[in-house]
Amino acid sequence: MRAAFTVALIVAFQVASASPRAAEPQVSANQSYDEFIALNSDARRERLGQMSPETIAALKRTHAERWFAAHGSRLSSAQVAVFVEALEFITVDRYAHPDDSGARKREVVLTHKLTCVLGTENTRQAFVLHLPPESAERPGWRSTVDAWLSWFFDCVTP
Repeated sequence: MRAAFTVALIVAFQVASASPRAAEPQVSANQSYDEFIALNSDARRERLGQMSPETIAALKRTHAERWFAAHGSRLSSAQVAVFVEALEFITVDRYAHPDDSGARKREVVLTHKLTCVLGTENTRQAFVLHLPPESAERPGWRSTVDAWLSWFFDCVTP
């Protein structure tokens, strides 16, 4: 049952992604996204500050959709549902009005929900465009314990 629900959500997500968005043009070509993501994190952060809301939304959606294409098959139905909710939040309006207090509050709640359901690292990898390159070094046991404790106190206890 869980697998069927997950497949249904993935199919719904893919159909929604494939449908045209009048207000949100996709990045003009994959090449544009690929060129952007090939920049170092400082250059990406700087470039984002110079882009239109339409371009930022398109880049962020493309980034998240590619992450989902690579990792979606290992997600539970609850994780897919939260991912889709977060993807729907990435709109041109969000970047055209970055100081909208209602949207900021929703973003904080959604980010908390994402980190509790997907985990901090998955959330960052899926939704942050200006991350530095991943270290080849695996985290030690202390950082793993710290991450689990943070998750427990942020997500399990009130």
